[in-house]
Amino acid sequence: MGAHTESADGHAVDCIEGQQSAVSAIQLPGVACLTQTSIGSTVRRDDAPTEAAGRNSKNDCSETRSPTAISVRCLEQLDRVLSWTAKHGLWAIITARASLAAGEARPGYATRTVFDTPELQASFLRMWSTVAARCKHFDFVAGYEVLSEPRVKPDKVPDDVVRSFYTSACTAVLRADPRTPCIIGAAPFYDRSRLESVVLSGFHNQIIYNFNFFVPRAYVDASNKLANQYPTRLRCCDALSHAKCCAQWEHGCCDRMVQIDAAFLEQELKAPLAFSQSRAVPIFLDQWGVSYNSGPGRLQYVSDMLELLQVTHRVPMYVAGAAS
Repeated sequence: MGAHTESADGHAVDCIEGQQSAVSAIQLPGVACLTQTSIGSTVRRDDAPTEAAGRNSKNDCSETRSPTAISVRCLEQLDRVLSWTAKHGLWAIITARASLAAGEARPGYATRTVFDTPELQASFLRMWSTVAARCKHFDFVAGYEVLSEPRVKPDKVPDDVVRSFYTSACTAVLRADPRTPCIIGAAPFYDRSRLESVVLSGFHNQIIYNFNFFVPRAYVDASNKLANQYPTRLRCCDALSHAKCCAQWEHGCCDRMVQIDAAFLEQELKAPLAFSQSRAVPIFLDQWGVSYNSGPGRLQYVSDMLELLQVTHRVPMYVAGAAS
């Protein structure tokens, strides 16, 4: 069973409650609780699709004028879900998934984010303080992901503004529940190459750094229609950013052909691994996968990724996979 509602200011609700083998998830005002099954040192994330886009007052958890910024009904709903996950030994990450509050621009909606709207940020922080204080009593809570995938770009919102929000949000949850990590990632969209931009100081190993790995997007995201098989060869700028392709070459750098295979995937994973090792911090591969219609080679891609992730477990990394 599932229920979903969204609001224009980035507050959203999604609740899925299932049987023993099912996924259970709840989304609160700006927060979702996601179950994760733990297999050894590997964490698998089962995500609930939600994006803040409209308002349905019938199931809206936000109470922005309340000291808690969240309704009692939704807190009780969260209690039920965390009781269920703990009972079945499922690790849960509580994550704020609110695309508008995170900086997504949508026609017809005012641009109000946690980075430039003090009232919205204050509401987020009150909500996080309330949720963390409540969740600390449950077992199998793996962390608080305080803002899933900030959409803002560094040329629009400086890195220090993003870090300032993360510092306030992590302070809020860790003050309420100091034993459970705060999870953050670089803007935009948990960019694996920009983890240094969100390094927080003074938290004494209480931060996990999140990143996505949809590589190369030209293949794993079939909507790009630039690659229809794996392994393959691609123009450099169809596989990587212009900055990366042209860092060492100038003339024709975008058109230089690159081989897309297991060695390419390993090379692209080096940046977050190096970050983890140099900073001595844990990282969390939040999402990876391949679209069901990406073309021949999907199973080979998944096999190469799984083998690569087995090898890289020599560093503190938690892995969430999503291969459809």
